[in-house]
Amino acid sequence: MTQRPPPTGLSPVFALCDAHVERAAARQPVYATYDGIPGYDDQPTDYSPAGHGARADLLRDTLRSFEGLPCETAADQLAASVLTERLTTALALHDAGELLRVMNPFGPLTEVRGNVDLLPTATVEDWQSVVARLGQAGQMLAGQRESLLAGLAGGPAVAARQVRAAIEQTAVWAGMRDAPPAHLPLVATAPEQLRDRVEQAATSAHAAYAETSSWLAEVYLPQAAPTDGVGPERHALWSREALGADVDPLEAYAWGWEELRRIEDEMVREADRVRPGATVPEAVALLDASEALPTSQAYLGWLQERHDRALADLDGVDFDIDPRLKVIEVRLAPPGSASAPYYTGPSEDLTRPGRTWWPTGERTSFTTWDDVTTVAHEGVPGHHLQLGAAKIAPLSRFSRNAFVSGHGEGWALYAERLADELGWFETPGQRLGMLLGSALRAARVVIDIGIHLRLPLPPAEAARHGERWTFDVALEVFRERGRQPSHMAVSEITRYFGWPGQAPSYKLGERAWLTARAETERRLGASFDRKAWHTAALDLGPMGLDTLAEQLRAWTPAPRLVRGVALAVPRVQPIERTLRLGLGGERAEPGLPKAALRRTGLRGALLDVVVPGGPVAHGALLMRSRVGWVRSRRWRPGRPPSAPRSPRRRWPAPAPVWSLRRSRCRRWVARQARRWRSPAGCGHGRRPTSPGPPRRRAWRR
Repeated sequence: MTQRPPPTGLSPVFALCDAHVERAAARQPVYATYDGIPGYDDQPTDYSPAGHGARADLLRDTLRSFEGLPCETAADQLAASVLTERLTTALALHDAGELLRVMNPFGPLTEVRGNVDLLPTATVEDWQSVVARLGQAGQMLAGQRESLLAGLAGGPAVAARQVRAAIEQTAVWAGMRDAPPAHLPLVATAPEQLRDRVEQAATSAHAAYAETSSWLAEVYLPQAAPTDGVGPERHALWSREALGADVDPLEAYAWGWEELRRIEDEMVREADRVRPGATVPEAVALLDASEALPTSQAYLGWLQERHDRALADLDGVDFDIDPRLKVIEVRLAPPGSASAPYYTGPSEDLTRPGRTWWPTGERTSFTTWDDVTTVAHEGVPGHHLQLGAAKIAPLSRFSRNAFVSGHGEGWALYAERLADELGWFETPGQRLGMLLGSALRAARVVIDIGIHLRLPLPPAEAARHGERWTFDVALEVFRERGRQPSHMAVSEITRYFGWPGQAPSYKLGERAWLTARAETERRLGASFDRKAWHTAALDLGPMGLDTLAEQLRAWTPAPRLVRGVALAVPRVQPIERTLRLGLGGERAEPGLPKAALRRTGLRGALLDVVVPGGPVAHGALLMRSRVGWVRSRRWRPGRPPSAPRSPRRRWPAPAPVWSLRRSRCRRWVARQARRWRSPAGCGHGRRPTSPGPPRRRAWRR
């Protein structure tokens, strides 16, 4: 195992975050593989109660280390806030015994099976790690069985529905159903000299899956809870983990129904665009028949092309995409996976690219009209840009490797809305696909909160579906109101019942992102820059929704670099009778074409410009005012503002912002023109006599 060198040059807070990530990776190597942290791919995670206890001790130790630690900068404060909130939430789940009862489609069983697909296979040493991790599957699953037994002894059992799903899932991986064993394709790609060892390790892993399936059926299932739902106390813990915020579940439940009805009204209008007079089911059937691919390989090729096109369309427009993030792989999900697409992020050093995984299930044809929006969600500008930006942002190591469902999934839903805003949905069917996905996420809110808090359905909905939530009622709402296909229904509802608090995080997270953007647009008005806001939002990294709201509420456009000059975004304050002038300007810089300055069209505004190495007086200004066009001197290229200047061209000292009435402004402009000539020798400080763009002859050299 290779250890990272100790961090140097980090603040105390960042150094502690770095140390925590390294210590956590040593105690949970499978998560280290998912996060792309090198050095632990050949080690197992201890899923036993002792392993959970060791990780809880690490959380407590790190939290104690934060006490009295100085937060010297805003970056330190943000890093400390994110880590403290995440560790406190995880510790609360451990102390409540919740980690001993995790059995959902994305839980420890899936971690043991799925991490092998993310291991590198470029060298012989990489394959030796694959052999080691496959051989450790039995040890890790034995620890998980021990934890499940401890959970039985110390509290409520997992619901029988989740146990039966896990029995089926592990049986599929073991090759006990129609599908081949899970790791058989991996064996076929192994190098010749190691193929026997890989096959032997894969066989042992398959045997461990079969043993776990039998144990769940024979030992755990007879003791499983007969009813679904975890109750309000346990749901609140998991909701806090998913959102990083405390929400009122009753308010969220009522809002979820309102949002679902709003989306349904919009879907009716969109279905009419697909074919006049068509209902939503009729429009879906028409699209399924006309926009589908016959094979999984054709589907895979179409998905890869859509991902690549999204990267090309967004780069330089709404996002500046780092070259290291311009590769995203599309893969078909292995058998036994959940029925919904998912994303795995790049490694910490970005050598492993981000990947989207697309399950095929039992489908024989593959529709494309409803997956354009999912490409935006899972790929670009969704999870791939979000998690990739976190990897390269100047964040603490903990923040770079964290994930908060409400933040991440909320951003992914916001990405779907952004795709609609950018005009990506070229046909009515593609936009209907976005609305269908949005209806699904709204249905998730009411299904999750309704079943786990055992709430009644609203009277209008009870007349249609029934008064109380059951699995069948949830299936009906999922199919009829969420408008999702049958091949996803049972798997998805089982997931919601077994993973409390996670399903609502998508829509509640989207609400938080949309609210934050709307507040910023109202606060900044015409100076709101969507691209700058996206950059700032992604540079914050993953965090809870409470922290996200605080950070975005306090955000103001930062100085930006344009041809080597840092420019502050202007604070636009229209003035009726008084014109405020400073010796700086909108996007002013040495050598900037006059036409670019004229295009700003700014009237009567307070402008700031920041020039490195000098006060605000150094720069160039071409500003359209109520009295005409005013132009300041131009900074001489190649000479810093602090360099000695010729007496003949002595620059006036930086003047304060002037507040002048129109008559005084004219006299001031004339006085400035007499005091000095422009260093470039053009115009002698003259201005046109009327408002509007200056006459060409007035600025001729």
